[in-house]
Amino acid sequence: MDLELCSIQEQTSEDIKAGRVKIVMSAYEIHDTGNLSQINNNGIHWEEKYTIDNMESAIGAPFVVRFVDVNRSLISDHGRMENDIEDGNIIFPDSDTVGHIEDVWIEDREVKGKTKKLLMVSGVIYDQRYHELVKYLREAISSGNHIKGSVEISGKGKLKQIVYEHGIGSKDKNGNLIIPRTPVLFDISGLALLSDFVPPADTASEVIEINQKSTKINLDDINKKEETEMAEDVKTDNTVVELNAKIIAQVEELNELKNKLSTTETELNSCKEKLTASKAKEVELNELLVEANKELEAQKNRVAELNGEIEPLRQMKADSEKAQAQAEINSYFENIKNENGFSEAELNSMKEDFVDKCDLDGLKAKETELCVAKFKAMKSAEKSELEINSAEDLNNGTLFFSTKIETVEANSANSDGSELFR
Repeated sequence: MDLELCSIQEQTSEDIKAGRVKIVMSAYEIHDTGNLSQINNNGIHWEEKYTIDNMESAIGAPFVVRFVDVNRSLISDHGRMENDIEDGNIIFPDSDTVGHIEDVWIEDREVKGKTKKLLMVSGVIYDQRYHELVKYLREAISSGNHIKGSVEISGKGKLKQIVYEHGIGSKDKNGNLIIPRTPVLFDISGLALLSDFVPPADTASEVIEINQKSTKINLDDINKKEETEMAEDVKTDNTVVELNAKIIAQVEELNELKNKLSTTETELNSCKEKLTASKAKEVELNELLVEANKELEAQKNRVAELNGEIEPLRQMKADSEKAQAQAEINSYFENIKNENGFSEAELNSMKEDFVDKCDLDGLKAKETELCVAKFKAMKSAEKSELEINSAEDLNNGTLFFSTKIETVEANSANSDGSELFR
């Protein structure tokens, strides 16, 4: 049976736009009307009527990713979210726009054996600038992997906040997330592609199709293609991105082999029982037993081989992430050196205790502690200065004055009144 993975027709000369590849994604699952028990993992309940009212805002919105490698093929998530200081708008300073949405519609599709109503989008990925990403997506889908997505929504137009059925704001007065909450007025501002290690808020959001040279791929062809591509990858590429892709493929192969191993062991036990019950089939069962043992041994050897290959790849990935974390804390340390006026001893202490140990949270806590101590010292110094000034005023007698009046004789030799001023 053929497995149809990509239903987009091969692009004709009229369809092709230079440097762009067509992509189809499901943005999110639309829940049953009024059934507030149906929510995604972020507590959002999507109503069809509100989706229809706002879905046109998706047209022109970007497909976005955050890359974690220099080749721009290993993806992560939406990226770091911040509020712009000048206008208060949400920004994602470390994510890339890799394409844009051109069309949007609602469609009933089967997801994991169940028919679900989905908000669908189609658009393009910028192949000329993100060719490694396109290669990664094609290989992942051809291998049967699921590239999940995550929709981004924001306040409509000039509004800064999303309007929900309960009002404005996603949290209650105590700062707790309101669950369930139903968006009523909003703009779809982007659709992110997620790595497999980032849990999606909506498991129904994923890449459905990406343009291929052929529209159908046979499962046998997929297996042969995987073997060929793995051999070629080992020879031609040695980047962290492709190493990570190999880890994913090998882990999946390992899981598949474990399932086969379990199935084979079950069959082996069944064969042993049949052998005991019927001596008439002893020859046939012994042959089957020999073949099963060969397959079992081959699969065990493959499991051991894959375990040996995966571990160094994981270590390379961990080393890369550690280097990135160290670069982040070094940058943060350079900023506080120039901003907070710490002494050389304090800076050396922070470098030894936190920067050299790659402890960003500890560094931030120590920075806060030192700033608080400096503030308290300033307040203490101001208080001491006030008390000293008060004491000087007392010593100078400024708080007391003499009420003594000296009598001046009228017949003084100098009766010009100057005595009053002596």
